[in-house]
Amino acid sequence: MRVAAALGLVAFACSAGRDGGDVGSQRLAVVGGGPEAGYAAVGYLALQQGTDWAGPFCGGTLIRDDVVITAAHCIVGGQQSGATKFAIGFGAVASSPIYPASRVVVNPAYDQVANPGGGADLALMVLEQPVAGITPSRIADPGMGCTFRSVGYGRTITAPADSQDGYTGERKSFHLCVDAMDQDPGGGADPGLLLITGEDGGLCYGDSGGAMMIEGTNQIVATHSYILDATCPNAGEGGVTSVGERIDWVEAEVGRDPTVAIQSPGDGAQVSAGFAIQVEANDDLRLASVEVLIDGVGVPVTVATGGAVSATAPADLADGSHQIEARATDTGGKTATTSATVTVGQGGGGGGSDPDGTDPGGGPDPDTTLTGGCQAAPRGGRSGGLPWAALSLLGGAALALAPTRRRA
Repeated sequence: MRVAAALGLVAFACSAGRDGGDVGSQRLAVVGGGPEAGYAAVGYLALQQGTDWAGPFCGGTLIRDDVVITAAHCIVGGQQSGATKFAIGFGAVASSPIYPASRVVVNPAYDQVANPGGGADLALMVLEQPVAGITPSRIADPGMGCTFRSVGYGRTITAPADSQDGYTGERKSFHLCVDAMDQDPGGGADPGLLLITGEDGGLCYGDSGGAMMIEGTNQIVATHSYILDATCPNAGEGGVTSVGERIDWVEAEVGRDPTVAIQSPGDGAQVSAGFAIQVEANDDLRLASVEVLIDGVGVPVTVATGGAVSATAPADLADGSHQIEARATDTGGKTATTSATVTVGQGGGGGGSDPDGTDPGGGPDPDTTLTGGCQAAPRGGRSGGLPWAALSLLGGAALALAPTRRRA
């Protein structure tokens, strides 16, 4: 299925995300930018009114092969305009298929009247069928600094808010900085809201729901929510909504149980004290922890990318039978466990380093990579009692829900 025509909703196109790997040589601003070949996990939204599909309007990011995260004001605004169904497409609008959603879920903390673009501005789309060929983005926690990139299908020129020019149906990107966390533009508390400034471009109408990514990765930090200057300046300021801040809600709505398996040693194996343990743990959204226990006592673990976990048994582990247990817990509190029994002594295996990444008895291999977050020096916050009437949501003209009262 393809979107046949924009039907006047071309002002709604939105940001795209990244499918890992090298983005390439083009680093282009959303406003005034050009095509962006990377960030494949984020696409554009379409909506159905009657029997017709229209779009693009807003954007969304694939966080599981059948789940998309977007902005709540995109879904609520679409429903208020008569939409009966929503879908997502990836790549060029003119030629890419769309994937309809079987249901949509708006974050219950979202308040369209009091806070239409803020820390709770998130919604989920559960698709009728999985998307093949695109790696879903992983959810990352927010941070300060200038290590982020936003990509979008929105308007590409600086112009008045009601302009219908500058929508190309192609992905663009720009580099940006996070200036403040968990506060609104007036300095008030708003958990999950990040205030941003574009370095070589800026958000514009149609970018709502798209992704702010950790640059050079396939990790989504936030979805686009609003801009502070309705004319979309080239390096404008705006607000984005942290996904990690609401990960518990995401897990509760769509999360599956994690999986965990002991890769080595095998059940019933004979080993020597100090043997290496290899575990594979995964979750559809995000793992919170992986534990390895021997006879009920935890041992230190090293977590590598891709769900691989390694541990080393104590060098003084007594001869005889011992139980290894591996336990994975996701951010929603769901757990999975597995176990294996081994015998220490009586001809058990040896130790030493191995270049394939395993270390059958001498501890973690030197090539093991610890996972970690991205940190950067803060740039400081902003304040100034800005009226909410000055904030422009990014879902296009029909979804520019600019409130008229000041926030406390």
